[in-house]
Amino acid sequence: TITGHSNSFFNKYEQPDPKKAKSILGDAGINKPVKLTMHYTTDHYGPATKKEFETLQQQLNASGLFDVKIKGEIWNTFRPAEREGKYDVYGMGWFPDFPDADNFLAPFLDEDNFLGSPYRNSTINDELIPTSRREADRLSASKSIEKIQDIVAEDVPVLPLWQGKQYIAARDDITGVEWALNSASNLQLWELARGVSD
Repeated sequence: TITGHSNSFFNKYEQPDPKKAKSILGDAGINKPVKLTMHYTTDHYGPATKKEFETLQQQLNASGLFDVKIKGEIWNTFRPAEREGKYDVYGMGWFPDFPDADNFLAPFLDEDNFLGSPYRNSTINDELIPTSRREADRLSASKSIEKIQDIVAEDVPVLPLWQGKQYIAARDDITGVEWALNSASNLQLWELARGVSD
């Protein structure tokens, strides 16, 4: 629902293809299951995180191409280790500061990014992000934003896996509930008011 959003990963990869993955690993000289530990934080994003990683572990191990273990760490241990590059694979969550596609891209791709990632793409950093930011009309920025997503789907410096949902529960006498979450899932409390109960 954010202007400029595209399904670049799905458009490029569609469904998992274990045969193709096995071929790629074989071409790289890797003929046995890849041993991998995926790290997540146990206390920062909620209890669903462990279940998400267990699902990933099951999917990857079921392919026969991976031998995945998962390890949870408290945030105060996890974040410094992630910043120091101690994890090969780890999961992070993201809550945007404002409803604009730039807030889902630049924090992960700009120099000195949130993840501390060494990934750099001159087309993204020197051309597309600055071009998109100069557009006050965010619809006009869509082409640059879509190109960024296509490059990320090709290079895969990050892999978006889940998008959470937000819900609002209210009694019958509360009005404005249908407008309380905007298209970016930002809570707009000013839309809520007391009405008349039945």
